[in-house]
Amino acid sequence: MNIAVLLSSFRQLLDKQQFDEARRMVDEEHSLTERERISFYFELANAQPCSVFSIGFYEQQSEREGDNPLWSEKLAETYASNNEIFKAVEVLETFNQRHPDNHNILFNIAWYAEGCGDYGKAIRFYKRCLEKNIEQPEEVHLKLAVVYTDHYLDKLTALKHYRKALSLSPGYKAGLFDYGGYLQKTGDYPAAKDTFESLLSTQEYKKRALARLVEFPGDHQSADIARLAYQVSSHFVSPGAFKDNDDVDLVYAVARWFDSRHHYDTASRLIVQANNADLAQSHLNIQSIKECHRKRLTGIQAWHKTYCRIPQNPVSELDDVSPVFICGPFRSGSTLLEKQLSAHPLLCSGGEIDHFFKFAPLICGGFPPAAEITSESIDRIRRTYLERLDALRTTGNATVLDKRPDNIEKIGFIKALFPRARFICTRRNHKDIATSLLFNRFGPAMSYSLTTETALDYLDRQQILLSYWQTHYEEDILTVSYEDLVANQADTVDTVLRWLGLDPAARNSGSDDNGIITTASMEQVRQPLHNRSVGRWKHYSELFGN
Repeated sequence: MNIAVLLSSFRQLLDKQQFDEARRMVDEEHSLTERERISFYFELANAQPCSVFSIGFYEQQSEREGDNPLWSEKLAETYASNNEIFKAVEVLETFNQRHPDNHNILFNIAWYAEGCGDYGKAIRFYKRCLEKNIEQPEEVHLKLAVVYTDHYLDKLTALKHYRKALSLSPGYKAGLFDYGGYLQKTGDYPAAKDTFESLLSTQEYKKRALARLVEFPGDHQSADIARLAYQVSSHFVSPGAFKDNDDVDLVYAVARWFDSRHHYDTASRLIVQANNADLAQSHLNIQSIKECHRKRLTGIQAWHKTYCRIPQNPVSELDDVSPVFICGPFRSGSTLLEKQLSAHPLLCSGGEIDHFFKFAPLICGGFPPAAEITSESIDRIRRTYLERLDALRTTGNATVLDKRPDNIEKIGFIKALFPRARFICTRRNHKDIATSLLFNRFGPAMSYSLTTETALDYLDRQQILLSYWQTHYEEDILTVSYEDLVANQADTVDTVLRWLGLDPAARNSGSDDNGIITTASMEQVRQPLHNRSVGRWKHYSELFGN
């Protein structure tokens, strides 16, 4: 067959996603040279990037042409698409052993290592990129700065890399934007304000910078923020007004601005518009969101009831490790509680450590099949987690508080890894949580946050899951009410400390407001303690129907 005709027919099959037929067509065409056949297979593999065929093809080509980085990069990309990011790292490290000076491979090892939560390896390979004089080193310094900011809460090292990136490229807009975020997270609002305002003249970052500036506490806001807020309010009156993702971010921010000034009708209209824009982009509806999260939460219980006992080494020094987790619904007071607890000298803040979600993707209940659990894989999960804690520990004997709220879904998995783990579960009025969720943009994994109906449904199901965990691990789970925390902070925090076996008298009465706070609560927790958020839903009662 003429190769042009063959290629046309082949691509028609790809367009129809008839991949088996496309492969059969190539297999049966004996006139093709080996190079032509590989070109067809390459196109077929790209058309179905998560398939067994793609992995097999790229593995075969990696063996045949071991010095060609393309095949290792494509194989790694395919593994990553299948949520097997550790395999992606292994593939690239194997190539790197033969070709240690390939800049793209070095950078991608670091990037994938960061993606699977191995931040120590990510740092090592980002630094190796710099040692090898990679082009555009400012991008590598920015990567390092973000890792140190978000995952190690290391202000000084992060600042060093931000400054280096911007000294190498003073007009580096992505670097300036992230640096402004760093300054905001550390509470340096004057410097953050100057940084974001420097981006207002740029087309790419103008709306993103405005969204950040709107969020600043009143005494740090630009003079014309009120005018901007009213302009946004009058412009975004229909779904068709949203042109891009930055528009949605800006409307979320402006809605929060009106809420903070008690203009609840305007805030309500804007926040519904913003969430509806996200809902439209998700191609989901209320019923499909409910069903998705119902399957996930019930799948967690099903997995826990049927999984094989995680294999343990005959004698493991990790068996007596007792990490402490603060978890529960998002927006239920976990950041506030962590801040108060970390004032004790034997506790320190770890922030939202994403470790267990890197190992257990949000599919099928979020756990690996029991058949895939091996002593080696479990040992790697445990040890890499403890390495993260060691890096975050501020003093030699302090316990690091892991404050990732949705670890509430991983309690059974974590208890299998660390039998002595303990969990402090925050709770709050569900309507107040639903209201707070509406005003924050969380992304596709938390699609339930887009409407009050889906949020309340999810929160009810999560409460059922917590009750299930309590029947199995009651002695290792303590619940803390947000309402109690804001009404009687000292007694509530002291109760938690005693439950942890610590002396409440050792807790410092003050707390450090200059640490890095990376959560959606970063502005609230720097304010004096108040109870304005208790009963907040009543300002938006019309969003809850009957």
